[in-house]
Amino acid sequence: IHKVKMLNDAGQYVYSANSGAVVVSPPGTAGSGSWTSGALGGVQRVEELRSFFSALKAAGTKLTIITKGNVGACKYLMEHEGLLSFFEEVYGMVGLFYGESAFDQEHQEVSPYEGTAQNTLNDSKANLIRKLMAAEGNAENGAVLVEDDPAEISSVAGICRSVFVSERKGMTGKELAELKKMAGIAPGPPAGKAAGAVPPPPPAGAAGICKSGAPVPGAPAGKPSGAAPPPPPGKPAGAAPGGPPAPGAPAKPAAAVPAAKVVPVPAGAKVPGPPAASPSSGVKHIYFD
Repeated sequence: IHKVKMLNDAGQYVYSANSGAVVVSPPGTAGSGSWTSGALGGVQRVEELRSFFSALKAAGTKLTIITKGNVGACKYLMEHEGLLSFFEEVYGMVGLFYGESAFDQEHQEVSPYEGTAQNTLNDSKANLIRKLMAAEGNAENGAVLVEDDPAEISSVAGICRSVFVSERKGMTGKELAELKKMAGIAPGPPAGKAAGAVPPPPPAGAAGICKSGAPVPGAPAGKPSGAAPPPPPGKPAGAAPGGPPAPGAPAKPAAAVPAAKVVPVPAGAKVPGPPAASPSSGVKHIYFD
């Protein structure tokens, strides 16, 4: 934890897609940020993850981290980037599981991010997920493990669903979209097109042109397709049913609307209400490596 904090305090960093590493960047470099943001893939990716986790939480999906790394370092990293609050819990290794280095011996200050016995992963990930699912009454289709280790993916077969991150460089757009679909989140509009955008009006003098803009077959050349034909001789314009009355013509009273038929309900009779909403089929809990 103290090592990560020192890296954050030391300067600015960016994530290098070429090397897959967090590298120091000169001050003022576009896209640079803390070491922890670089460890998550960069400043822009942190915001993408924030939006992704927010959408899952809004859909009622619980999120948990199960890692074989150090719980304290993971919690500090996620908290520093404002992402820890999205998660129910972080499970992993605590205390001196990975030993104690000379740096650790020189930095013994207690951190609030250190894991406790409650956070300890003292069993396989599959068995921990099984226990957590049983405590929540969650079925196999209601939980999913996100992993980049094929062995861990195989271990949860028959326990819960899984999403395999094959590139082992963090979740890509493919995995994010798959998880949103599992959670019952509708995909957004295509890039560059606003949701529900209204098409522009047709050019002047072309009223009635079909939506595709193609001319109606058989329309005379030079005439806007679909243009209204002239009124028949001797008949005032607008005299067609539904059209506006001709100038000076007496107004026609609107047709009377018949009153709705009221069916009396016997006293004590049970009036059926609206149909109950069907329960969501989306996953209820996602476990991230």
